[in-house]
Amino acid sequence: MKPLTFSLLILSFLLISCSANPQTSQPNLTPPTIQTNNQENWQEYVNQRFGFSIKFPKSWPRNSGTPDGNGIFLYANDPNIDIRAYGSVSNPFTEPYGGQFNDPNLKRQLITLDNGKKATLINGKEAGQILYFLVLEENGIFYQLEARVTEQFFKENEKTLLKVAKSLNILQRSQ
Repeated sequence: MKPLTFSLLILSFLLISCSANPQTSQPNLTPPTIQTNNQENWQEYVNQRFGFSIKFPKSWPRNSGTPDGNGIFLYANDPNIDIRAYGSVSNPFTEPYGGQFNDPNLKRQLITLDNGKKATLINGKEAGQILYFLVLEENGIFYQLEARVTEQFFKENEKTLLKVAKSLNILQRSQ
């Protein structure tokens, strides 16, 4: 009798597991992947839609991603701190967006990312906050890290923001 009970239990488990509704997949809208790097208390966000990843502190209050699948708010729940990473096919340096980067108070520089690629970093004071904007263009896609933070947050986290920016990585896309 015991082997029959055990067999029924295993069969029930298998039936329940197999009967779960499979999720319908939408092309290019794969949910984001967050991996934890325990050695440094950093996480890695992977965006399948645009094929990029970026690392950020595990302690930052992030959300689960944007509804359109373009990216993630890396720092959420504070109206004075907005840090996001996203991909786009729109050039951020052309109108209607590009005008914001013509402010003479903003410094533009070329930096080398951890993967050896060159990206443009724009930073400075804008509308009472610090703007920290990184963009890397590759194959018609613009990979971006945008931070609008308080001066105090920037003073305390400038090195961390640079480390986050430099961690931006373009993933190999399958042909």
